Amino acid sequence: MKNIVYVENECFVGVTKEGLKFSNIKTKEKKYLTFDDIGTLVFNNRKCYLSERVIEYCVLNHIGILFCDRSHSPLEMIETTYNQEHRYERLKKQLTLTSKVKKRIWRKIVIQKIENQARCLELNEANTDDVALVRSVSNTVVDGDEHNGEAVAAKNYFKVLFGQSGPRIKSVQVK
Repeated sequence: MKNIVYVENECFVGVTKEGLKFSNIKTKEKKYLTFDDIGTLVFNNRKCYLSERVIEYCVLNHIGILFCDRSHSPLEMIETTYNQEHRYERLKKQLTLTSKVKKRIWRKIVIQKIENQARCLELNEANTDDVALVRSVSNTVVDGDEHNGEAVAAKNYFKVLFGQSGPRIKSVQVK
């Protein structure tokens, strides 16, 4: 699996023979990554500098580029369609899957998502009982997730990760 490279500091990005060079503008620290190691570049700082050559090499190496705005929300995504001649055939196959197969695939996706949440809690050194609670939901997921196991696991996951008064999204009413 390729890496998502998150660029949050003021940085100059350049092209080298084998990949990309990231130069921190303030600390002058340099990091190098090969094209094969990068799946997506996420720029979350408005003082990052890159050239058309960086974009060209990212496209040629199937590397997506995501730019974030001042509030750290996605603003623009550059994703290559270069060398994707079989995209239409793949989409046709996906659309012709039976409902039973789609539900089975969805079940596998939900189970993996819940397992990833449990692993994230482990990495954040959460209480083992809390991790077990989130992980246990994956054992009850049925095809199509008809009992909303994904939502149950997410509720527990966010409560453990952020606490009872964790981050809330404010609703905005449009008149």
